[in-house]
Amino acid sequence: MSSKDTSKKSPSIKALDYKGLNLKTFIPSSVISIDDLKNLYNQLDAKAGEALEKMISESKKPADQSEEDFNNLKEQARDVGHLTVIIHGGDGEQIVKSSKEIFEKQYLPESINTIIFDSSAGLETLNINMLNRFFVNLDFAETPGFHKYNPWDKPTPNNSVIEVIGADHTWVTAIYETILKFFRSRKKKRAWLHSWITFNILNWLIGIPGSLWFVYRIDTIFSTFFEKLHGVLQGAIYVYVLLFALLIFRLIIGGFRWIFPLIELEGSRSKKIRGILGTVQSALLLALIYDVLKNII
Repeated sequence: MSSKDTSKKSPSIKALDYKGLNLKTFIPSSVISIDDLKNLYNQLDAKAGEALEKMISESKKPADQSEEDFNNLKEQARDVGHLTVIIHGGDGEQIVKSSKEIFEKQYLPESINTIIFDSSAGLETLNINMLNRFFVNLDFAETPGFHKYNPWDKPTPNNSVIEVIGADHTWVTAIYETILKFFRSRKKKRAWLHSWITFNILNWLIGIPGSLWFVYRIDTIFSTFFEKLHGVLQGAIYVYVLLFALLIFRLIIGGFRWIFPLIELEGSRSKKIRGILGTVQSALLLALIYDVLKNII
């Protein structure tokens, strides 16, 4: 549900010759509340209405259509032309509504994966192609496990995007900046945590040295037992312990990314669970650093 085919023509309200602008970007890391989304709906619904009225004023009645039918079509367009919101729930629910009432408690699923704002979805039911339109996708889905992507060369996947398309360059730029300003005012400094660069740096500075230190400590504690084993078996155990320690470190980073997601819906993370996980993970890292420094100093 991104950009629409501008070559599609409506049999009633026809699109003008098209030469436009397409602005698209990822949404910055931010925390958003339901009240924020209601306010955003009010702002964007008004902008969608402006684009619709401009298109209606510039549309010409087809020769084979009566004045009455053409006026009725315009009124229908105004009725369905409000900003459409589509919510996908964690259990497969899908809620669609062209009103901010969709953000009332009775409509919201228990967990929310995505929220989409689409300014032209309602008009498509009348086969009307809007020249000036926008699309906002908010991806609140849980951070996928590392088995679904390689954190060494990819950031945490997130499909939260803003896309504004239109023939009116001034309108496109204004809407684009309005939406960006909304999210920037709620920005959180979390993007660094989800970067592949951060993952690499932490692994080289903490993960790998810490894992090697863990192997050393295991060997120190169980040295008597290891002396009785064949050298090949000892080496295999050391390699296994090293890989296991690296896996634990990887899970710790993944845990911090889950606690502090790129795009967060306020209230979706339990403060109690967040506090427990944060404390446990921080304690593990601090214990490792303390053990290393204690033995070095």
